[in-house]
Amino acid sequence: EYLLFEVYHRQIYIDQYTKYCILRKEGVLSKAEDLYARIDVLCGAGLISGEDADTCRETVDMLLSEKEDVDEERSGIFITHLAMALKRAQNGQTETPIDAAVLEELKEEPVYEKAAEFFARMTEILPEPLPDAETGFIMDHLCNVLA
Repeated sequence: EYLLFEVYHRQIYIDQYTKYCILRKEGVLSKAEDLYARIDVLCGAGLISGEDADTCRETVDMLLSEKEDVDEERSGIFITHLAMALKRAQNGQTETPIDAAVLEELKEEPVYEKAAEFFARMTEILPEPLPDAETGFIMDHLCNVLA
């Protein structure tokens, strides 16, 4: 809990998610801070482990060094999917793979090679390999973010 303000000698507390929403709405977060806060909310809610949160933060740093002007919404969706993919991989859960036709179409996109190179570097920091079913979705998100 975070102290938001004091009114008539009563302290008003908010949770991490509410704090994130307020700061995001006010536009006071940098892109890195916005993505880190998203990761912190997932970790604070017990949806991902601390190790996965660290991996996601490192991925954010890699992403922003690759492209500083990433779209906040697209990069947020990517990081959230990555975080949950890491959790699913640890729990032995699998997603239904991305449609093969969609994946083939994705490979025709001009940004695909750049996304594949980023994915290769990103896999070096992952605690364990992602299942093939997750890879297609991650590549889709990376193409959207890096476009």
